[in-house]
Amino acid sequence: NEKINELFAQNNMMLSSANSINWGRLLPQIVYYFSAYCDLLANGQIGADGEKVNITVPTGNFGNILAAYYAKKMGLPVNKLICASNSNNVLTEYLNTGVYNRNRNFLATISPSMDILVSSNLERLLYDLTGGDSTRVAGWMQELATTGKYQVDEDVLSQLHEIFYA
Repeated sequence: NEKINELFAQNNMMLSSANSINWGRLLPQIVYYFSAYCDLLANGQIGADGEKVNITVPTGNFGNILAAYYAKKMGLPVNKLICASNSNNVLTEYLNTGVYNRNRNFLATISPSMDILVSSNLERLLYDLTGGDSTRVAGWMQELATTGKYQVDEDVLSQLHEIFYA
């Protein structure tokens, strides 16, 4: 709409979109996990004693469930983050085994936002789980780029199992 574009230009503004690797999308997702928890409290579905909840997220690029992870780290009482996958179950396999393997048939399903073989937000999680060890994470990402797969060490796998269920 030309008129709206002119109005934006006059005010030095522009519209943009935020895909799942943009912090501008992750931040509001973090907020809505806190909001949902408050709704559960207000509706009496959980107790005010810090009762933990499980959060189930259908995911392909790992952004929304990463936001739930950050909410947990910020103090939201979360028991498990449950990663729901479709037929392209690269994340389910990864969270269960620690092996990320994109070398598989790609299946087009009715849920295209989950039809992803390389989950770009996973790198952020790994960075956090390794205590900010960018060298180790970069090594895994390089291995993924060259061979199509990588395997995390036992320490990271143990942390994945403690936080996630898939």
